[in-house]
Amino acid sequence: MIDSKKVEDLTYKYLRIPYHKIFVSDANYSIPTKKWVTRNYKKYFRRKMGADTTLGMVWKEKHDCDNFATAYRMFMQALHSKQPGKSGESIAVAEIWFMQGGVGGHAINMVIVDDYQPLFIEPQSGDEIRLSNKEKISCWFVRY
Repeated sequence: MIDSKKVEDLTYKYLRIPYHKIFVSDANYSIPTKKWVTRNYKKYFRRKMGADTTLGMVWKEKHDCDNFATAYRMFMQALHSKQPGKSGESIAVAEIWFMQGGVGGHAINMVIVDDYQPLFIEPQSGDEIRLSNKEKISCWFVRY
């Protein structure tokens, strides 16, 4: 578990976004494992967001990225809230908005995982992605 100040400091370290653009709403956060995020949660989220569900958001690149990033964060928070004996008020997952490839805005998720490392996730596929340094420093909004 980490406190909100550490979450802000890590976010600044990884993205170099000014502190006033980092929105951290809870006092402390649980840290999931990379394995849980990339395997278990990826499968769960894809099932919940699939075309055959009541939400029916189809997994295509043309859908609204900020809505997928919000849904990814909120479903993870909902799962965390159901855990018996959970640590932390919340789980360390954020929506981040940045300039993708220098040509347009895009929203994805960042999860702080094992040993306080950032894991960048494209919520429309559930895959781990890498951001260039230019993309990291273009970030203009982070919400936990």
